[in-house]
Amino acid sequence: MSSKSAVAIAGLVLTLLVVSQARAESYIFTVPSATVTDQGNVYCEGDADFATSKSNTSYFMGRCMAGAYKGLEIGLNGFDNTTKPNTFELQPNVKYQWYNKGDWQIASGITAFLPMTNTHNERDFAMLYTVGRYQTHIEPLVAYSPAISAGGWVLAGAAKSSGSRAGAILGLEQPLLLDKAGAPKLSFVTDWESGNQSHANFSSLTPGLVYNISSHFVVGAGYGISNLGHKYDTPEVWAGYTFKW
Repeated sequence: MSSKSAVAIAGLVLTLLVVSQARAESYIFTVPSATVTDQGNVYCEGDADFATSKSNTSYFMGRCMAGAYKGLEIGLNGFDNTTKPNTFELQPNVKYQWYNKGDWQIASGITAFLPMTNTHNERDFAMLYTVGRYQTHIEPLVAYSPAISAGGWVLAGAAKSSGSRAGAILGLEQPLLLDKAGAPKLSFVTDWESGNQSHANFSSLTPGLVYNISSHFVVGAGYGISNLGHKYDTPEVWAGYTFKW
């Protein structure tokens, strides 16, 4: 990891510790969700994906997103990996939740991937996506009923050699433990992106657990199972905090 990106990640983690809703505000687990950060709130998160014994690459991500207007979220991610030559990447993103009625939510967004280092090997590209989320109500489960997400993504400008240019998104959020108010305290969460895109966190199945320490502070841990083969599997941990501006 470059010294510049190490400072950025450390700064985000420090911010989380100093200022310390669920993860599903902006992501199911590792892929975009249909929900957005509420207007007037800022959500910040630090992620780490660690190399397995068969892989030499670990990934680190710091991201913050703000509810700029009702249904509109804007954010910026900083991504770094441990490969050589190292790649540090900025990922500005915008998402708009254009449908929110009853148990249904639908959102569309775009994320740009802009390499700041190793630019002779990496190229700019963008991901466009639409995701829908439905909160089920299964009578025997009541508050433990799962939420189901589905959608799709396409890439613009990505190199053909990097793999798939389009794919599907599926997600599941299953409460396991509720707090005193009846909101999820501990949940099993998993998501999947189809295809064989080689960019970090693309084209993989990621099951894990999400724990809400408080109404604002959330942590999670999971395991990314890559569609490209077990060599690229990565354990993941993260922590996020929501605060008002």
